[in-house]
Amino acid sequence: MFSVSCNAFLLWHPAVHHSLLLLRALQQCHTLVLKPDPPGVVKPNRIPYASQCGNHLSIVCPSGWGNVCTSTPVLKEGTLPLLRVAECGLQRVHDPQHILYFFSPASMRSQCELKDQFQTYLSAVVVGDQILRAVDDLVMASSIGNMEAERQAHAILIDRIGALDASLQEGHTGKDGSEGNGMHEVKRWSTWPLYTAMQFVVEEAGLPLGPFPRMAEAYKRLRGSKEIAAHMKLVQRTLAQINVSAGVGEGPLHWPYRGLLREVQRRIADYAESPCMGDIANTVGEKGSLRERVSGARFGLQHTPTRTPWTMQGYH
Repeated sequence: MFSVSCNAFLLWHPAVHHSLLLLRALQQCHTLVLKPDPPGVVKPNRIPYASQCGNHLSIVCPSGWGNVCTSTPVLKEGTLPLLRVAECGLQRVHDPQHILYFFSPASMRSQCELKDQFQTYLSAVVVGDQILRAVDDLVMASSIGNMEAERQAHAILIDRIGALDASLQEGHTGKDGSEGNGMHEVKRWSTWPLYTAMQFVVEEAGLPLGPFPRMAEAYKRLRGSKEIAAHMKLVQRTLAQINVSAGVGEGPLHWPYRGLLREVQRRIADYAESPCMGDIANTVGEKGSLRERVSGARFGLQHTPTRTPWTMQGYH
């Protein structure tokens, strides 16, 4: 049986849920081990980034041979055989996507369906990681008190979420143009890195799903699935057991910056209505209004080489 262990205060982290849901999709027996937190407030330097968990998360493979809770080499169609520990020498990983190192690569190459699943899963991991890294950048930008940097970091995050929303429209459309029913999406490995990223930005960061209807529909559909219900039951049962055994009361198990997006959007709205921004909006040069020439959500650092400011163009 696979063991996913972390401190109880990290139960909000996307990597924890990603690991458990991926093992469920791989049809592997697994359990969650929560370490009781010491009394007192968690120090800020112990809080990992949302995009990486480091050594705070540990995923241990079962000893010996096993698949789908059996010790026999009889496999179901579309499943992967585990490598023996003596053969691969790998017993512990710290990232959800590294769980696949425990499985036989020869079987994956021989089954085209699994090979396609693997490639799609890695692409989904990259997309989810980009969203979570954008959240980390927004946390850092909001901590330095620079509104231009904060607004740009917020714009990058919204752009990446919008790209995910657009990709969901393409992914749920069948060859005949009809919308997919999502019956098999819970069996796809690629579903879970995207779902855990969505869950984090919605429930912890406070993203409103109104501007993203396709993502809202997919999130609601997955949230009500049997797989998520079983997953949440495991998490709640483990949490209740550790609270009783350690004599620890229910503490804060949420992201320390919970609701950050709502606060950032409020500050950006106030900043956009400030007098200095009003002066910028009313500034007109030789090439028209400044707001028409520069994206309003991306003032500050630019990805392109700078040009001579329009106020100095008359001197050249």
